[in-house]
Amino acid sequence: MARYLVGPYNNTWDFMAAYEKAQDGDTIEFEDGYYFEWPTDKEILIKKSLNFVGHVVPNPNGDGVLYRNTIEASIKIVSKVKVTFENLCFTINGHYVAIQALDGAEVNCKQVYFEIAIEQNNKVFILVDSCSKMVMKSVGMTTPENCNAMMKILSSKLSITSSTILAKVIGLKGSKISLDDVDLQKYNDNAMQVSDSEVTVKNCTVEGGDNEDNEKKYPTIFLRNTIWKSCNSVFSQPNVEYSVGLIENVLFDSRNDHFTSLKASKSNVRLNNATFDVILQLLEGSYGLCTSDTEILCKNNKKVNLYIEGSSTLFANHIITHRKFNPNFRVSSSSYLQIKNLSYPEGDIADLNYDISDDSKYVLETSEAQIQPIENENNALEELNNLIGLDKVKQEIKKMVRMVDFNKKRIAKGLPPEKQTLHSVFMGNPGTGKTTVARLLGEVLYQNGVLSGDSFRFVEATESDLISSKVGGTAEQTQRLLEKAKGGILFIDEAYTLNKKQGVDHGIEAINTILKYMEDNRDDIMIIFAGYTKEMEQFLQTNPGLKSRVPNTFIFEDYSDDEIVQLGQSFLAKGGYKLENSDYYAQHVKRAYDVSLDKSNGRWIRNLNEKLVKTFAARVHEQDSEDIETIMNVDIDTVFEEDKYKAGVDGQEDAMVTLDNLIGISKVKEQVKQFIDMAEFNKKRAEQGGTVDDTTLHSLFLGNPGTGKTTVARIVGSILYQKGVISQNKFIEVSRSDLVGGYIGHTAIKTKEVLESALGGVLFIDEAYTLSSGGANDFGKEAIDEILKFMEDHRRDIVIIFAGYTKEMAEFLETNSGLRSRIPTTFDFEDYTPEEIVQIGLLGLHKQDYEVNEVLYAEVITQNYSVTNDHSNGRWVRNLNERLLRHVSTRVNRDGSTDYNTITDQDIENVRER
Repeated sequence: MARYLVGPYNNTWDFMAAYEKAQDGDTIEFEDGYYFEWPTDKEILIKKSLNFVGHVVPNPNGDGVLYRNTIEASIKIVSKVKVTFENLCFTINGHYVAIQALDGAEVNCKQVYFEIAIEQNNKVFILVDSCSKMVMKSVGMTTPENCNAMMKILSSKLSITSSTILAKVIGLKGSKISLDDVDLQKYNDNAMQVSDSEVTVKNCTVEGGDNEDNEKKYPTIFLRNTIWKSCNSVFSQPNVEYSVGLIENVLFDSRNDHFTSLKASKSNVRLNNATFDVILQLLEGSYGLCTSDTEILCKNNKKVNLYIEGSSTLFANHIITHRKFNPNFRVSSSSYLQIKNLSYPEGDIADLNYDISDDSKYVLETSEAQIQPIENENNALEELNNLIGLDKVKQEIKKMVRMVDFNKKRIAKGLPPEKQTLHSVFMGNPGTGKTTVARLLGEVLYQNGVLSGDSFRFVEATESDLISSKVGGTAEQTQRLLEKAKGGILFIDEAYTLNKKQGVDHGIEAINTILKYMEDNRDDIMIIFAGYTKEMEQFLQTNPGLKSRVPNTFIFEDYSDDEIVQLGQSFLAKGGYKLENSDYYAQHVKRAYDVSLDKSNGRWIRNLNEKLVKTFAARVHEQDSEDIETIMNVDIDTVFEEDKYKAGVDGQEDAMVTLDNLIGISKVKEQVKQFIDMAEFNKKRAEQGGTVDDTTLHSLFLGNPGTGKTTVARIVGSILYQKGVISQNKFIEVSRSDLVGGYIGHTAIKTKEVLESALGGVLFIDEAYTLSSGGANDFGKEAIDEILKFMEDHRRDIVIIFAGYTKEMAEFLETNSGLRSRIPTTFDFEDYTPEEIVQIGLLGLHKQDYEVNEVLYAEVITQNYSVTNDHSNGRWVRNLNERLLRHVSTRVNRDGSTDYNTITDQDIENVRER
């Protein structure tokens, strides 16, 4: 790519001249120290994908960098181009837009500084519009004290990381905004104002709003019709009524965030480990769910702690309040407040005050003084035992509980209890109940006095809750979560993501912090590391301290077909639904789960049931039925799309008829029919509850070239799909070059990508023997090993067909002992007879609507085939037909004929072998 140096000297380019000369992908570099200025009433229009690069030097005071190049211009980027600005300072001296990204453009700002030199009144200096995208990383700003600079995002995407923004961020019309490790400050206005969009905020500090004396009192965050997700962030605004305002139809999801206050109207709020300086308010039909701890620090002596009003509802797991006030909680206008656990560290919860209107309700389930009612001691254990499946997990839990009982007996006899390390690993696929079991196990241990907390604490965390990109921030963030979970359980989901092994690995900092805490507080916390089995096994090897400190391993096996059915039926029963025929439901659920690529267990059946209930509701509405409880078989048929397997639907030809219509290969046809019959027999037997061996459909297709191996393989795939044996009508054809890479490690990656692309369908590997033909150090053997492992792990999720010449394939099978045992079925493709060769040739001509003397054609083809050394079967006659048609086209062109459809006898004689 070319590079153009722009500057004021004779040996540098003029900016516009460089732009006109540059091509997509080129770089325009600014001469070190060059200040580029353009009349701001004239926009610079960029329609090419270019990189604009300046220069920076370290700041002598050790704080960041000094920018050596400045741009003072209004730049508009359009037409889906990609533009990068790097190491540049934009100075804004007027009321104009510095950067506009329009019409699908993508702009990347890397280490860019915006210096706003005038006090702006509601002026936009960044505009991203019309399906465009702006990515900012390491961006900084300076603004005058009363500046009201804005970044406006319309129907587009904005991503900011590791930056300081001193401007209002506006998101409108389906925009997506993402902030990570951002310090966002804006006073005298909202820091963020978002409508009809989506926002993700991680590891950020958002501060601003307004001064106490200003009448408008802007909240820091103002949302309407927006989906919001945030974690590990601070939203600060101490001088006004609320720092976060949800005005209407906002879905607000927060984890480990700190707020000055939050006010929600007509919105849904989900808080996990939230802290409020002042107040949480739910108004006008809002719904709130506070999982884990919600702490209210009571920093304003004029405000109640909780205010639930206007037919709103709040369910809270644990509220911690730090002040006695009259009232602490106000619930009015047909509202509902339910608190499971309530804490008042500074005194007795009986001293707290409540203002509950006559048409509202307040329920306190438990408190620190009564958190363990005797009659409920065994509820969690009973619920654990009643869970469907998980037999191995239940056995391990029984061992842990028996140790608890054993220690009680020792204590009763005056003997010291045996120390029991509780830290555990939960391994298994998604949807196997790891989080549910962890919570119930924690309740069992708490009820038996094993956990030291004065109330049951269960803190759920993921990588984003533990890791910060700020230096030292990860240790601080992790430590804070550990302290919250002290006396209870810290459940770390997908724990293996803490070990990135690339770039700056903050996860190691989190792991080391956790290990130290486990050592220092071994009797005061139970840490559960959870995730997929393979990844968790690798994760435990990353640090020798992990395995030694985590002695308990719980293996969560996938649910069987029967257990999936039980789960599905129990979920429906809890919703008050009945089935017209439970056996019909079970039969279809089993079949769908058997061929599904989505092995998310309980999650899979919940999603399927949700689809079933929606289908049922639609039918009830259409038929104006009074029965809103019974799910009928017709609803099940609709969900499982029974007709998709029937030939002729949506123009889909019956693949078995297609097979029968092929010329010749009678032996193969019979083998295919037996193969399909067996696959369908096993499927139907399994549906009826019969025991079926875990058979595989992987096959060998052996024969000379041109015998129809690829054609038949494609048809077999269609038949298996139409019979419901495989889940997708997918046929992937590959050869050695698609699987084998050029360097160590590349082959495994390429092969796995191909294999995963074929999941649910058929993978056809042509000339498979070439994978073993490269000698001892050939990468083809690496591909074979990867295929064998994949075949074992996904034997029911894919059909792999290895094709090639008979002799070479026999040698191929001897190169690896695992090949022959994993490929039980062999199809032998015999050569075509001369008569069948003639039929194939005539079929090819008739498909193109040519008229031909079939008797003469048969005579010539039979004679030629008897003397040729090329026995490539169908390929041979197709090549001959091409040669024949070249004679036809030459004759027609030379004679000036207008008959393009007739093959003459002379044309046929021209291809006769003499």
